[in-house]
Order: sequence, then structure tokens, then C-alpha cells
Amino acid sequence: MGAKKAISRRDFLRLSTALAAGAVAAACAPAAPQIVEVVKEVPVEKVVKETVEVEKVVEKVVTGVPPRGKPVTLLYVSPLTADVELKWTHYWVDAWNEARPDIQVRIEDVGWAQLPVKIKAYLAAGEPLDIATGVTAERYKMGWVEPLDEWLGDIKGLWIDMCFLRGSGCVYYEGDEPLWIGVPLYSGGEALMVRKDYLGEAGITDIMAATATWDDVKETAKKIYDPPNVYAWCHEMAEGASISHVGAVLLQMNGLIDLSDFRPEKRDAYIEALKWMQEMWEFASPDSLSWQWRDKLTGWATGMIGMMVMGTSMYGDLVPRAPELLSPEKMGILPLANGPSGPGRQMRGGVGGHWIFKQSKHKAECAEFMRFMSEGDQHNSFPMNLSCRKDVEAKRKAELLTKFYPDWYGPECEWWFDDWFSLFDNYPVFMRAGYMPSEEINKLFMDQVVELWRNSTTPEEMYDTLKPKIEAIRVK
Repeated sequence: MGAKKAISRRDFLRLSTALAAGAVAAACAPAAPQIVEVVKEVPVEKVVKETVEVEKVVEKVVTGVPPRGKPVTLLYVSPLTADVELKWTHYWVDAWNEARPDIQVRIEDVGWAQLPVKIKAYLAAGEPLDIATGVTAERYKMGWVEPLDEWLGDIKGLWIDMCFLRGSGCVYYEGDEPLWIGVPLYSGGEALMVRKDYLGEAGITDIMAATATWDDVKETAKKIYDPPNVYAWCHEMAEGASISHVGAVLLQMNGLIDLSDFRPEKRDAYIEALKWMQEMWEFASPDSLSWQWRDKLTGWATGMIGMMVMGTSMYGDLVPRAPELLSPEKMGILPLANGPSGPGRQMRGGVGGHWIFKQSKHKAECAEFMRFMSEGDQHNSFPMNLSCRKDVEAKRKAELLTKFYPDWYGPECEWWFDDWFSLFDNYPVFMRAGYMPSEEINKLFMDQVVELWRNSTTPEEMYDTLKPKIEAIRVK
């Protein structure tokens, strides 16, 4: 595994033990390694500018303290199941467990679709959980999430402003002030991905102009559509498939807040988005009705798809499958195309992170583990999306990923982060909308999408069907 080439867990433990031994000599008492509040002792800028080797970062976060007594085991339910995500979570959890016999973390990998199912099952059985990834305002509203200021207020200043905007998964707004509920793990969003080489073969040289509006995207799709070899567009619609990358994005691209935005003055814009979604299916795979997230990634990796809406996580998803495609010559990351009622080209942003369960009996211990996962290379080596810390740029992110995953990442990945940072700097960003109850609303929407695919309904009928059903259950 790439990370072990940089520093093995044995080396981590050896370093921890050595540092603990120094504390023993000084205090004349046995010691066990524990995380300290390094941001108070070592300026963040100094860590970033002067620290390159992982060993130096670990040296900052481990020191000796008296042992606690009876060990505590924390249950961490993780939806991070992509290959590179699994390597990251298990590497750092294992490193922590070797260094901290007094606070052990047991990780259960469940995947995104099964995360709420697993949580509900544990809580129904009376088994309190401790930590999970995928915090949202809705989950706070459900009584699952513990606010963080009391436990981790000392590291709140590490994070970029985007983490505290409306729409970030790490805050809950009731009024004008955000309540901090999640330790940020990743920031990013969605953009329009294109196969630049396919567009070039079709004689398209100005890819920005060729994708500026929905009409432009449709005309470009006509030029690269070559079934069954190349489908110019992609939309996954299987049961449980995410609506985020097509339905919800299209509505926001056309000036709506989200898919539950049924303001009378926005009716025409909503229907316009549904019509364009339906028109673009002409250029999608006929198997779209059975496609899940991974089918879309497979389609891109095998060259079947020419354009689609996708997020910052795509590099990590794609690099084990088709690293040869991950180059600025073959792929373009572009601002989202503007709909006829939209405000102009823009980006869709989002922030996700970890949370401590309100039901946890070990909140202080959870906070110690969270602090560890937030520090230095632990946070910044996360291989999906962009960093949430204020002190990391594209070059630093590429260096860390190269060190931890030398088989998958190298200096050549820097373009990916540079392009994303540039887009977020130069285009307006609308945050992912948060509506409740999301599972029920998403299902209502997707059921109607399937009917639209089958031509069993029209965009106008779909709107008129959804409006009363969603308004009846939406939490204001």
C-alpha cells in the first residue's frame, strides 16, 4: 500500500513510544501516547511550509501522558468505500489504534447508500454509535448529531469559510447563525466533465463556447454521439441512485434553489429543466434506467461517455480504473452550463465531514480522535475531493497524495486540483441545497424521473404531480 511506503504503522508506533519514553523520563511515571492541541504550540503555517515528511507531522501530534485506565472502544460507521478511501481510513485508524491502546476505534465500512439504514438499525437496537462520516443538517435535526464547539472549539479556526456557509453539511442554520455540527473532511462540488479528445476529434476547439449553455451542450452532444461506442451524455436512474449529479444540479443551473422549489414564479424554470433533462436522454445509454453510480464511472473509464456532470471526487474514483484518462489533454473540467432561466455559468459547492453521535457515551474520546484526524497529513492526505483546511494548495495536496499513494498519484495529478481551485475562484458557487425529509423527497422525484424516461408522463405533468406531494411533507 502506498501509504506504508511513506511511514508504516510500526514506524508510527515506534515514534510514539520513543516520544512517550521522553515524557516518562521527565515525569518519572509510565506514559502512553496521546494527541495534544498542536495548533496552540505549532503555527499552522510553519507546519505547511516546513513539514514535508509525514514523520515530522506525526511527531507534532503524539506525546506522552499518564494512561487512562480501562480502554474505551469507539464505533465508527464509515460510508467511505472507494478503493482509495478505504486505504486512507484504515491506515489512519490502524495507526491511531496502535498508538492509543486506551481509546480504540472499530471501523465498520457500510457505503453511502446503507449508512442511514445501518444507523437506524443500531439505534433501534439500543446500541449507541460514536462517530460517522456524512454529517448533514437533517441528521442533526433527527437528533443524531452532537454540536462541536464544546468539544473541538480550539480547532474551529483551521477550516475554510465554505465549511460554515448555508448548504455545508458541517453546519446547521436556524436563523442567521451557524451551529457547528461536523468536523470537515472534504470540500468540493460538481462541474461539467468533458472528454476533450472526443470534442477535438469532432472539430471542436473552443470547449468553453461549446458548453456555455444548455443549447450548446446539446449541439456538442450531437457531434460526439456515436452509439454504442460513445454516448454523449449520462444519467444514472437505478433504484437508490443519486439524484445529485443530474436532476438537482439541472434545477439549480436554471435558477431554482433545489428540487423542492415550487414557488409559482419558478414553475416555468422547473419545467424547462425537466424538458432539457428529457431531451438529453436521446444521447444517453439505453441502459441508464439500471445504472448506479459505479456504472457511470465504469462507462467513463471505458470511454463510453463523452460528457457528464461529476464532482471533485472523480479523480480518486477513476485512478484505480483508468489512470490514463486523467490528463488535461483528455479531460476538461468546466463550469456548469447555463440554463435559459439561469444566472450564468457557475459551480456547485459542498462540504462534508465527520460527526459525533449525540447518543455516544464517549464524546470526549471521540473528540480526541476527531482532533487527530484533523491534523496535518491525516486530513490533507484524504484522496477524494479538496482539502477543507486553510493552509493547503494544489501543490501540497499533490505532494501528499504522491507520498501516500505512489501507485496512483504523482506530480501529474496537480492539474486536477489547480483546475478545480481556479474554477471555484473564478465562478459563482451555489451550495448543495438541504431539504428535509431528503430520502422521501428524493424518492418522489426519482419515481417521476423514471416515468418521464418511459414517456408515461410529461414535464408539465411531472411538475404538477410532484408539487403537492413534496410540499405536503417538506419541513420548512
